[in-house]
Amino acid sequence: MERIFSFLQKYRLFFLIPGFAMFGGFCWVVFRRVLQSDDPLATGGWFFFGTAFLLFYCGWFVRSRNLRFRLFLAALLIFIPGLFCRRHYDGFCFFWLDVIAVNLLVLFHFPKGSTGRVVSWNCLPVFVFIFGMLCYFNFEYLGRSAVASEMSCRLDPELGYVHRKDIRTTATLYHFFRKVLSAGMTLDENGCRATPPAPAGNEVVFIGCSFTEGALLDDSETLPWVFSRISGVRTVNLGVSGYGIHQFLRMLELERPWEEKTAGLTPSLILYQGMTGHIGRIAGSRLPAYRLSGGAICHYRPDATAIGDLGGRIKNAVFGTLFLDRFSRGYPSEEEIQLYVGAIRKCGELLKKKYPAARFVVLYHDGEKTSITEKVLSLLGRNGISVIRLSSLLKNDISDAKYRIPYDGHPSPLCWKEAAPALCGKLGIPVKKDL
Repeated sequence: MERIFSFLQKYRLFFLIPGFAMFGGFCWVVFRRVLQSDDPLATGGWFFFGTAFLLFYCGWFVRSRNLRFRLFLAALLIFIPGLFCRRHYDGFCFFWLDVIAVNLLVLFHFPKGSTGRVVSWNCLPVFVFIFGMLCYFNFEYLGRSAVASEMSCRLDPELGYVHRKDIRTTATLYHFFRKVLSAGMTLDENGCRATPPAPAGNEVVFIGCSFTEGALLDDSETLPWVFSRISGVRTVNLGVSGYGIHQFLRMLELERPWEEKTAGLTPSLILYQGMTGHIGRIAGSRLPAYRLSGGAICHYRPDATAIGDLGGRIKNAVFGTLFLDRFSRGYPSEEEIQLYVGAIRKCGELLKKKYPAARFVVLYHDGEKTSITEKVLSLLGRNGISVIRLSSLLKNDISDAKYRIPYDGHPSPLCWKEAAPALCGKLGIPVKKDL
């Protein structure tokens, strides 16, 4: 072992150069993957692993035992939060904990009175403050992790990502490594989440995000499934986690993706589950990307290297969406609201053209009781779009904890169990059986 170590030290420069080159290539691959991922933070967790490996790698080539120990310790401190970042929404909290740890290593490395030590001392309270604020604003989700037995999505050049086809996966929710629940998800041959068998014709098609898909719910606990079970009507669940109205608008514009998922259907109703959070999704989306041009909703392809786009992604990954939302109460802007409402209107127009006899209805999750929510609902009404508030379908206040999955925030089985019969009543569809 000593001979190997002496050999590595003697020719360390020859090993360090390819090591850094490999690390640079690794970072480039991860960076490109982050830009295309539906979960940039989790994908960015690989940066922790890469950096930790590089520090460990460099530690073998330094002569000072003291410095070598610090490099190995820094590698360990960076590697462990990387595990959390891969699995947790609160990865940005661990990122700043890592920054504090590295800052302390630097602090004790420099001698007293040196510039490096003074800078480190001044940076430490700033890093601690940011870490504390992130933990405070994300306290409800701190320690939450969701692990899927199999990836349910794949990349798509037009929509960003789409469901895989004909698979069965299990999602397990943990809270600080304590198992909270486990739910199975079945995707059929069209990439749609499973719904109960029912007679074809006059189907009800559900479109939306993870609320529609039924994140962390069994197949039989999702709204489309419960709706079909009590009404006897065939339902189609097109919901995909992370989607907004813009993915479905792009599907209809291209026709092919929509036709692949709805071939042979003659729907009588298309129900979009919207929410105020979808405004930010369409405003910040790269695939697909939309903007207002002369009052019209136009699709465009943004520059992947745009500094603003990259800056926004880094900002969200480092500080966290929930943290930033607390300090941006003036957002979304008027233009972003108009973009969102315009996309819903255009989606409704394309659906009406495709299915003249079908109704287009928005089921709006109005849990965010803000002026923005009320403004969106008012604009939808003025555009002649039928809207049903989710709060009007529940027996208690929509903010009640029993309507949310613990440590997560997605609707619980009870939420859809209560909402489905009331939704049938609002839509004029008779309830044939109780759950």
